Amino acid sequence: MNNKHFCTNETNTTSPQNAARIQTVPADPSGFAGSTGTPDGTAEPSPSMASSVTRHAQNPLSDNFQFLVSGIDSLDLGLNILWNHKWPDFRAYLDQKKQEAMEKNGVLDRTPHEVEFVHLPTGKAPNYRYHLHFPEYHLYLSISDKAHKSPNGYLSINSEALWKGSISHLLESVGIDLHHYGGTIERIQISRVDLCADYRIPGGITLDFLERHRVSRANETTFHLRHNILETYYVGSPSAPVRLRIYDKGKEIQAKGTKFWFTDIWKVDDITDVWRVEFQMRRPLLRQFQINTLEEFWQKIGGVWSYLTSEWISFRHADNDRTARRTVLPWWEHVQQAGNIFNTSGSVQRYSQDDMLAPVEWYVSHVAGCLASVAARMNIEDCREAVKVLGDNLEGHWKEKDFRSEVKKRSIRLGRVASKDERENHEEASSVELTSRGIYENM
Repeated sequence: MNNKHFCTNETNTTSPQNAARIQTVPADPSGFAGSTGTPDGTAEPSPSMASSVTRHAQNPLSDNFQFLVSGIDSLDLGLNILWNHKWPDFRAYLDQKKQEAMEKNGVLDRTPHEVEFVHLPTGKAPNYRYHLHFPEYHLYLSISDKAHKSPNGYLSINSEALWKGSISHLLESVGIDLHHYGGTIERIQISRVDLCADYRIPGGITLDFLERHRVSRANETTFHLRHNILETYYVGSPSAPVRLRIYDKGKEIQAKGTKFWFTDIWKVDDITDVWRVEFQMRRPLLRQFQINTLEEFWQKIGGVWSYLTSEWISFRHADNDRTARRTVLPWWEHVQQAGNIFNTSGSVQRYSQDDMLAPVEWYVSHVAGCLASVAARMNIEDCREAVKVLGDNLEGHWKEKDFRSEVKKRSIRLGRVASKDERENHEEASSVELTSRGIYENM
């Protein structure tokens, strides 16, 4: 089992050329429900807006865009875990750490093979009481020693781990981590998955443009503007089986100061005008495609993408009264074709472990702003003196606290993924034993 991500810096100008470069996706299943849950729903065009509420821009999606990458950005899995005789003691230990976490906003811990993780105070309602945060994933556990009508474990894999690593390797790591405490994974089912395609679109996308060209089975749309400039556009309700999000990914990264490692994946230095098309799919939609296991997901992922980008929603020129006969925009035609990579068996391109957060300069700029504010409040005009005073105060702030432990907890919370070599060193002693017991079969 491999992740399937595709990278290119190829600029698109002629859609027939793109169609020739990428093979055809499998036919999508018929009678599939849209976001409202009604099978065979009719796609409706969006109403044209009288005037644009965003900045004026030419139509960049008809003549100039650059495909960067497509892949899986979010993956949540339900785990049927069978716990052995150790479960009562381990559950008592989890309760103890949960209580400590409530008082300390998280408690640092490590497995017998020195893999560090954090116990967090809140679980996942309504079924999962315990929350363990490993560098590559969040693991939620219920109080039951085995699965009944629903999984007794819930795994949410971090975005960075999905883009840089292998899903099979991650599941092996989870199996090893659980085995330390007496748990064995008996079954895995997909609960949620986000598929995406990223593009550089000079000048960005306007709300007016999307509304004028949208043909969709979903009626509900929402959006977020900042200074009348579109940042995020949603199609479908938050709780729907499927929801589309088109958003300025570069701006999101800049604002949050995280995930600058995407520049390596995109193979760009400038993240300006990088937009993401992302489909968020939940369990009801996956069931309608008869997708339960990871194997079924890999077999049908191309057909799912084809359905979503062709039948559930598309962006077309208003050149025909019948929406199905309208010409698909060149940009969206490429989005439709971008899903073909999910049907190939190519391996994932791996990346060395770099700083997955913002560059040091990003944090320095924020600290520098605080320095000036502190200096103003203390009437200090000399920069060196202000730095010394601030440094002394910071040292005093951490003097009575465990700075090292807090750094480790924050690293884990921010998704700092251990290198493959580091994880393999921790796991080597258990891997042979677990494989011989066959717990990874059919994963």
